[in-house]
Amino acid sequence: MGCLIHNAIINKVRDKLLLCLMVLTFSMNTKAQDVTFTHFLYNPIYFNPASVGIDQGFLMSLNYRRAMMFIPSKFETYAFGASQSLHDLDLKGLGGIGFFIEKNQEGAGKLSTVSVGLPFSARVPLSEYYTLQLGIAPVLYQKYIDWSRVLLGNQLDPFYGVVPAQSAALPPTTLPSVTFFDFHFGLMLHYESDPTFQSNVKKDAFDIGISVQHLPEPNQSFFEQTSKLPARYIVLARYSKSIGNGLLDDAHLQPVLLYEKQGPMQDFVAGVNLTGNNLNVGSFFRKDDNEILKVTELVVLAGIKFPINNDYFSQLHVNYSFDYSLSAPKVKANATQEISLIFQLPSLFRKKSPCQMYF
Repeated sequence: MGCLIHNAIINKVRDKLLLCLMVLTFSMNTKAQDVTFTHFLYNPIYFNPASVGIDQGFLMSLNYRRAMMFIPSKFETYAFGASQSLHDLDLKGLGGIGFFIEKNQEGAGKLSTVSVGLPFSARVPLSEYYTLQLGIAPVLYQKYIDWSRVLLGNQLDPFYGVVPAQSAALPPTTLPSVTFFDFHFGLMLHYESDPTFQSNVKKDAFDIGISVQHLPEPNQSFFEQTSKLPARYIVLARYSKSIGNGLLDDAHLQPVLLYEKQGPMQDFVAGVNLTGNNLNVGSFFRKDDNEILKVTELVVLAGIKFPINNDYFSQLHVNYSFDYSLSAPKVKANATQEISLIFQLPSLFRKKSPCQMYF
């Protein structure tokens, strides 16, 4: 019996150490990685400021993401975004303007990050079918940690488990919060086979965007030592191919690619989304690669559209996704869930939006 209790204590300590390691690895040191979203097809505002206003009308999004569900701690993200096209004002050079606020909590709220951004874009028509947009987003960040609730290394004993701290492990200069400011930059090339903005016309569309976030790599350290937030590089490409009505009205097949790199960490997503009859289903593979973990995830996404006002092309789009990580040598299988609400509304300065977004 004593051996069983001892083993249980060791396992408990090991789990807590693993959790602390993950929090420190992903959130506090110079190799920290930003939160990502599975629903990048429907809320590209978080990935590239040049996507703001790429389509006409007013767009709002609400996102909730629960990562690593099987770990005994919370990794949650809440986000709200809004964007308004400006190029349909018939003023040359305008693309769109937007707003987003995002909160990420790690470790039952012990570590939280809040970011607020104001992306806006400029528009350069290259031809009748091709458009280039350039975007920039000033972003304000605040990181907060409740040190009184953090389990420190000198509180973990291999035999007794969690014990009171024997000495102060934190330096006197430790800060409870850090606030910093940075910029996101992006380019996006957009193609439409039919530029007449008629919603009942079959058309193909293609986007490819490149963005850089966290310039010039601000200091995010809670201590005296400098800890820079590494720049994040993102490439996003999506193609929407009309495949005719057939069994699905307004059916489109959409191959997508997403690549993210931040410091030594890389994230690659590839898959296909199918839309039609106000429904969409998609399947993707995600490959996470860094110095500690190599994880492959299978992603399944499904959504439904609810018309709000057909005369004004308004609708609510609800999406749900489930990411399941396949077994890896250093990590057990885990799962992530995400849900998003996308409100597509007519332009704020026009009674009726003249187009319907292709995705």
